Amino acid sequence: MHENNSHSENILNLKSRKLSQVVSISLFAIGFIAIAVGFTAIQLIPTLELAPHSVRAEITYEKSLEGSLFPKQLITLLIPKFFGEFSANEHNYWGQGTYGQYWETNIYIGIAALFFFILSFRLIIKDKIVGFFSFIALFSILYAFGDNFILHKIFFHNVPGFHLFRNPGRMSLWFTFAAAILSGFGIKLFL
Repeated sequence: MHENNSHSENILNLKSRKLSQVVSISLFAIGFIAIAVGFTAIQLIPTLELAPHSVRAEITYEKSLEGSLFPKQLITLLIPKFFGEFSANEHNYWGQGTYGQYWETNIYIGIAALFFFILSFRLIIKDKIVGFFSFIALFSILYAFGDNFILHKIFFHNVPGFHLFRNPGRMSLWFTFAAAILSGFGIKLFL
């Protein structure tokens, strides 16, 4: 009987320690989120206040399409200067759109990174992180197509705040970020 009491006390002590850890981690997370919201509010509150007075408050759908990625520009995954370049020394960009769209629609990540990026797709089913970043890569490319795919139109007309943004090609930044993460998973799989 004495052993049962000792065993029960050990279980209660263990449960109270776990509860204490959960509470302390939760308080830390809440504090961290509060600090992050506070730092974000420095920029977000004035932006929300001034956005209705901006030129972008009246942006048309056609204007929002400036800087869209065209399907033929996917060649820049393999050949970065296929459409020419725009730099201090050279001004020979001949692709879709204006010269400024050169760096917004050029999605070159490197041949090795592209290889490992593609290799990482073998892990989509097994690894949730790979699945998540694969979704980010696919979503960002499809959104960057602008009027060349339906996704930008759906978000522009139905998701609050998206009607204030133009240059869907800038979404390729998220593709580049996701591709970098996925390339690391591809390397890990390769080794």
